[in-house]
Amino acid sequence: MRTFRVENTQNGFVFGEYPAQTAQQAIELMAQDIGYTDAEQICRAFAIDAEALRASPIDTDGTTPAPKVPPMIAAKHHHLENQVDPDDTLENWIATRFGWDDVQITDGGDVRYVLAAGSRAWHPVTAAQFGEIMRLYHEIAPWAPDRRTASRQRQ
Repeated sequence: MRTFRVENTQNGFVFGEYPAQTAQQAIELMAQDIGYTDAEQICRAFAIDAEALRASPIDTDGTTPAPKVPPMIAAKHHHLENQVDPDDTLENWIATRFGWDDVQITDGGDVRYVLAAGSRAWHPVTAAQFGEIMRLYHEIAPWAPDRRTASRQRQ
């Protein structure tokens, strides 16, 4: 079994790394991992061609798979690499987009949120919410200077 890095070649966004027998299997695993049934569904949701999804092997011999990187952790790393404002964290972006008071991304890549100020109840995001977060984030990634301005104007 090999490990593949799955990315969108149109904008360079890395969805994560997946152990699989084939590149297509890695793409299908990625789609399921972020809440879609298959690659075809994710292509429709993200408005991209199937050819834009690329799975590249990242281990050299196929015997030592790299650890799996959850999609939300890959997005968080991508956000940190491209962030201009130190207060512009991925958690703040998610909270703003969904109208939540606070958001946490766990080390395992799970997302949880506090709905209203003063509440102490943390709620895990649903599969549908997770898919929507990834779809919205994918629309603004990576941030070229002109896209940074456009994304902030939409908020």
